Amino acid sequence: MNVYAINPELIREDRFPYLLNILKVKRIISFIEYVPPILESLLIHKTDLIYKGSNVDEFEKFVNQSIRQAVYKFNAEMCTPKPNMGTWNREFFIHDIYKDSKAHNPIYNLEYCNDENVLVLINYDTENYYEQFINHSLNILKKHATNLHYENRLCFILFNEGEEYKLTHYFVRTNVYSNGEFKSLVRYLPTEYDSDINLKVGKSYSVFRLPPSWKIPMEKVLKKGLIYDPLISYINLKSKELYPNIRKDSDILDFFLECSPLNNGF
Repeated sequence: MNVYAINPELIREDRFPYLLNILKVKRIISFIEYVPPILESLLIHKTDLIYKGSNVDEFEKFVNQSIRQAVYKFNAEMCTPKPNMGTWNREFFIHDIYKDSKAHNPIYNLEYCNDENVLVLINYDTENYYEQFINHSLNILKKHATNLHYENRLCFILFNEGEEYKLTHYFVRTNVYSNGEFKSLVRYLPTEYDSDINLKVGKSYSVFRLPPSWKIPMEKVLKKGLIYDPLISYINLKSKELYPNIRKDSDILDFFLECSPLNNGF
């Protein structure tokens, strides 16, 4: 099952239905105050992050509690609180679902799983809450559903700006949460053999799994191959396939973004 964190302020509101359909989103959790009306029908939880006090310690407790409420709502499909005479004694009904899902392969999940994926709405102020949300969710599942290993089934994805590899705009880079940190999905595809690079033409490589000695000027790398994000490329291809009459000749950034930056070659 995929969980995507996106800043909706940067996406054209009228394009959200196409994006949600491609990403197979059925439920939405919000960490922002304003939820675009077009998304409200899928909203299952909106976190209250308006703190009226002035005490810093109390504010942190308030935020943590707000994130926990979002986690309980998200986890309910897998780990449902077990009532006991009208109260909850921190026991859960455990559900074995998302069996075929892979934590590090969002495209596989889209193509081969029929899961109801989740969209988490964030902005620049609440982006760090998403990581807290992930950690708390996984901690609960590891404790109460230990043998099911949901950490290997839930794929947490963050859409953000790519500052390295000349990916400098929003909606050109995604990161997947793995072993306590977000790791870029960016890959390199050699299109022409070069003895300095010495990589197989036509095979893609994670930029983080290239040899340590692989220190080639970026200008040469871009002449000999392509740097791309698989999930963004998937969205690009699917939007062309599913909505050709709407997409027409526009690039992916023009089509989806509120303020269209320059095309980065997708």
